Amino acid sequence: MSQESKTQEPPAKESGGLFRRILGRVGYNTSSPKTHSTKTILDLADIQGFILRGYRMPMVRHFLLTVGVPAKARKLLGRLVNGDESDAPQITTAEDWHVGFAPGPGDNPSEAPRRKPDYCLNVGITWPGLSALGIKDRIPTLSFKSFGAFLAGAAERAALVGDTGASGPQNWVGTFGKGSDHVLMTLHSLSPDAMKSYSDRLSALFAEGDAFREAWRTDGMAWTEMQDGKPTFCSKVPFGYTDGISMTTIHGGPERYAPDHQQPCEPWLFVLRDEAENYFVPEPRELGLNGSFAVFKVIKTDVVDSRISCNRIRTRSTPNSWPPKFVDDGGMAFLLHSRQKQIILRVAFHSNS
Repeated sequence: MSQESKTQEPPAKESGGLFRRILGRVGYNTSSPKTHSTKTILDLADIQGFILRGYRMPMVRHFLLTVGVPAKARKLLGRLVNGDESDAPQITTAEDWHVGFAPGPGDNPSEAPRRKPDYCLNVGITWPGLSALGIKDRIPTLSFKSFGAFLAGAAERAALVGDTGASGPQNWVGTFGKGSDHVLMTLHSLSPDAMKSYSDRLSALFAEGDAFREAWRTDGMAWTEMQDGKPTFCSKVPFGYTDGISMTTIHGGPERYAPDHQQPCEPWLFVLRDEAENYFVPEPRELGLNGSFAVFKVIKTDVVDSRISCNRIRTRSTPNSWPPKFVDDGGMAFLLHSRQKQIILRVAFHSNS
């Protein structure tokens, strides 16, 4: 957090609700929930940010974590949603940018500022991770009946999605698919200084009381091109084309894009919702509602071979040379759910979707 931002931090909020019940106490109320309306406005504070919006930050670092001491790990996850930036970096929700950050040039001083923060943080937990955290024991009614792939894991399902040979689980990096891949934490930042600052803070938090052990990490950075004689981050990818030129519009989402001829997508396609047409929300409902499944994949690409293949296809000399070579180094699908005051993140391994 920059010095400027620290001066406008919100007051600390007590972590409570579902997350405190699950991670802070042994007991859990399994009584049936009250009837809710299925057609409701999205609760953006209860949804992790990157499910509904693109961060467009040039730097990212992924931490693959193994649970050390379950009680300490649960406590740390609670600190990530307690609303106190001075205590720990906070999970980024889908709300508009405004918590603890100074106004931007276009902000109205009398309203909440909307300037983008200098970091974003998101977390996912695998099915083995839920077990390692003790969540399965604390919630006997835990159920993912519509999501068998989540429970089975990526390694078991690898052949079904083509992850064989060089892309098989035996060649996956780190501990992916080994059963000790419990939590994936992803840190986005606007600058190298912000990345180092928040990364160091997170690493120190992982080590406190042996809460988590870092099994693997990797960094990513946006492509750069020369502008006015200086390397500048851009939206191009190594294959040379510009990415991110179109974004999905979601009913009730935080982003407002220019109208076009396509209708906005229903939110239940991205966020677990009661009105979904082809799945049941995981139970208990408080855990599943507003969550999501995602896939984490590490892919090696051969840019040169891809261009050669494209040229061959264009000349129709060897039509079977497509697609270019891709080597899958591991997959992780996870169900994520966050709340400004409470968070329960659920995840499993599931390679490609």
